[in-house]
Amino acid sequence: DAAPPTGVAVPKPVLNSRTGLGHCTIQAAIDDPLTLNGDTITVAAGTYVEELRINKSVTLLGPNADINPNTGDRVEEAVIKSSVDGAVITQVTGVSIKGFTFDGQGTSDSAIYAYDGAGSVVIENNILMNHDYGALVFYNYTNSGGVTTNNIIKNNKIETVTGTYGLGMLLYNNFYAEVTGNVISDVRVGIQTGNYYRANTGAPATLS
Repeated sequence: DAAPPTGVAVPKPVLNSRTGLGHCTIQAAIDDPLTLNGDTITVAAGTYVEELRINKSVTLLGPNADINPNTGDRVEEAVIKSSVDGAVITQVTGVSIKGFTFDGQGTSDSAIYAYDGAGSVVIENNILMNHDYGALVFYNYTNSGGVTTNNIIKNNKIETVTGTYGLGMLLYNNFYAEVTGNVISDVRVGIQTGNYYRANTGAPATLS
């Protein structure tokens, strides 16, 4: 394709919908000092080779944010390819990730994980494939098992988690969530839960 004319701005694929600022990578949009808690970042179709570190309460929306991969016809994907971990959520609340494909390429441990006590997390309408340890891992470890609530894991497609553990999901140590409508295949363990020794203080936790 011909290069754009001199002086013509090429739209960047990652956009903060509040500030209107575009970025070339998802991580750059998160790290921008002007990105604040509560912001929404939209990501265009394409391939993003990134290991995300999410330390702000942001919503990440891929092109298929509203399309269930198990029932609907998807448009072109925003694919996050990683070799270690696709997205790590640090000790923040209110992170939402919707409408992406996470491809671990057979080497990445997890698509999305949080060990620091993330709460009010929404993981919805994503495809998570080719991971080694567990596609979704939410383990309240570094916060000493502090209760986290109001989490939603909904309408995701998880496939091909083929390592020694091979977990579709690990939800552990007082991480309470509504888990519904997910389809899991080619894994050793679909959903592993355990070690709930403190009371749920938020919305009901369900598994269906």
